[in-house]
Amino acid sequence: MQKDKILLISHPNDEEAKNTFLTKYEKTFDFICPALLPEINNGLFTDEMLIKHIETTIITDAKAAIILVGSETWKQKIVDWTIAGILNQQKGLFGIILSTNNNFGFSKKLTDPATIPSRLMSNVKNKYAQLYNWNIINMNVTQWVNDAYHNTKTYRPNNQAVLFRHNQ
Repeated sequence: MQKDKILLISHPNDEEAKNTFLTKYEKTFDFICPALLPEINNGLFTDEMLIKHIETTIITDAKAAIILVGSETWKQKIVDWTIAGILNQQKGLFGIILSTNNNFGFSKKLTDPATIPSRLMSNVKNKYAQLYNWNIINMNVTQWVNDAYHNTKTYRPNNQAVLFRHNQ
């Protein structure tokens, strides 16, 4: 049986959580884990060229994207651009709040919504995307991926925000 392709996005500070997640779910999903694009820092390509590369090369085959939301994730333009690409292609989207984020352990209300990537948060508000807490023992990721995919058929993504031009 062919595994669903899932785009997994995280901040470099959250490498341990990312590796734990990959190890746990590698038999369930085929992960796409783009490294931060080295071209971002060397100025060889315009932002528009990089965004197009993300959309046409990295995102195309993914059923959904999972954003591992640590304390620094919201600051990265590459995260913003990737979420924008996912929304442009109307792929499934959800975030998992890591223990390094101020919102970890939330139940009904986030304690610090500013530490969630703003484009992700806009889509949580309109129900296109969801947020879940990190609990490596008790996460139902297969169900979350299916729910995210079905949300693409029920809700419209909000991708109106201006793209980040710089890391925050």
